[in-house]
Amino acid sequence: MAYPTDKDIINLLGFDAEKTADEITGEDKASTNLGFIMHLHNSIAKETALKAVGDTSFNMDWLAYCELIETFGFGLMIEDFSPDGGRSIRIYYHEKDGLLLSTDSYLGNRNGARVFYNWKPNIKPKEEWEDPDVAELVNFWEAISSGGFYYPGHNRSEIPDNPLDPIWDKVVWAGNHDAREAIEFNLRRLREHGAFIPEWKERPHLWLIGSWEKDDKDKYNSIIENRIKRLPQWVQDNIKGR
Repeated sequence: MAYPTDKDIINLLGFDAEKTADEITGEDKASTNLGFIMHLHNSIAKETALKAVGDTSFNMDWLAYCELIETFGFGLMIEDFSPDGGRSIRIYYHEKDGLLLSTDSYLGNRNGARVFYNWKPNIKPKEEWEDPDVAELVNFWEAISSGGFYYPGHNRSEIPDNPLDPIWDKVVWAGNHDAREAIEFNLRRLREHGAFIPEWKERPHLWLIGSWEKDDKDKYNSIIENRIKRLPQWVQDNIKGR
């Protein structure tokens, strides 16, 4: 089997250099030095593996990143610049899956990137259930990052434990992923473990703030809402949620 496999990428993305170094040495100073070396080695290996599969990597150039995500189906909706012109933010949208992506730059280098979505996990076929009377979600925790289950118009406490309950047809996972590295890999895992909902039922907390705007904490909501209102109307309709 060719390198890198999905398992290789999962191991590289989840590698904890500090924890591993602690387990090897058990000494504070030695652990710190070894952890730093292991972190550098893993970063290089991760960068190489992601480039090999044509995915985004942590240290890639911002414009190269933007060009690559467009090949993944994202279309540019908005671009804003800081007053001095040295920083910018772009908002992208993936029409098929209903994904909203925000990425910003600093002096031509990518700063941050995050993708937001609504998604429903798969349910195992009954013959695969460990308990034949309890339906099981298909390891959704392996694919998700930040977010939570929502029952639009109701409290989370009203979500039944049994995912075969008809109410679960209305329940969604409203979440987001760090989109700087391995974005295509992470989105593929979400597709394999469930399905995106293009017309959102619940809007997750959106972070559409440029790096030059981070000090204006009192204006966060107005800045974000202003950017949402500048999106094409059909995109606004898809992400408005309940």
